[in-house]
Amino acid sequence: DIVNAVTGWGIGTDEITEIGDRSLALARLFNLREGIDADTDRLPGTVHRPHVSGVLSKMRLDEDGVHEQIQDYYRARGWDDAGVPTSETLERLGITEYARN
Repeated sequence: DIVNAVTGWGIGTDEITEIGDRSLALARLFNLREGIDADTDRLPGTVHRPHVSGVLSKMRLDEDGVHEQIQDYYRARGWDDAGVPTSETLERLGITEYARN
């Protein structure tokens, strides 16, 4: 409702979600074209080491767990295991012309 109040576009939640999905897929395709791929979808090594002091002392993010979460994110976005939007996703979003051949 807030988008419609501000813009007057008269679009619903589903259409707003699709616009977001399309934007993320296009950004991903751009990044892939520029060489930014699944190999770069990782956190810096420092986050996998325990903190020296404080509330999070002795806590760390498990590398395998983070990798699994990234794979879950890819699936939720409609991307394959390499982080590439699937042909089905591109078709659904109406952006097949931007896919790499």
